[in-house]
Amino acid sequence: MTRLALLAVLLAGGCLRDTEFHCTSDSQCGSDGQCDGTVGFCTVPDSNCVYGRRYSEYSGSYTNTCMMPNQVDAGMGCAPGFTTLPGVSTHLYHLFTTPADFTSQRTACAAQGGITYLAIPDDANELQALVTQSGVPALWVGIDDIVVEGNYLTVRGQPETYLPWASGQPDNAPPGEDCVAALSSATYDDDQCSLSLPAVCECEP
Repeated sequence: MTRLALLAVLLAGGCLRDTEFHCTSDSQCGSDGQCDGTVGFCTVPDSNCVYGRRYSEYSGSYTNTCMMPNQVDAGMGCAPGFTTLPGVSTHLYHLFTTPADFTSQRTACAAQGGITYLAIPDDANELQALVTQSGVPALWVGIDDIVVEGNYLTVRGQPETYLPWASGQPDNAPPGEDCVAALSSATYDDDQCSLSLPAVCECEP
């Protein structure tokens, strides 16, 4: 048998490690794991998930995404913990108080289930509500000019037109300040994306 034929036999026989592990009970998921019987995959605690848990490795398309109620997982709503902001009734929001870099916060928001993303204030009213509710000096919003300097896009890939910069901003100083933070003054500052800040996630019900 040639080496190529042998490889074909091994692949057909399933000798390579499976990419999915289906559970039926918590005992199959490790000491801190729980089995989500609805989809048959293990979950582990994750404080960056609004519902408190995420799917573990080998959970197919669910791998490393946050566990959500069925209707949220199907993109039909927002997870528990997302709430309205005063004067902003169309979308729901959730504050991540643990500081992290821009990319980590963007990824955490996208993993919440439903249509969620790092918050993108559309106007002064929404921005003021975000900074007031968060009560922190600065937090990440879903805007950056990582691709082209000075060309600000949202995390959804759209050009951003509402950019209430603080005095002297954006200054890109030092060079590489490519991510946008909302300040408590309801204005924007450009910052290093590696800076650790809290963030607000936005969800479309």
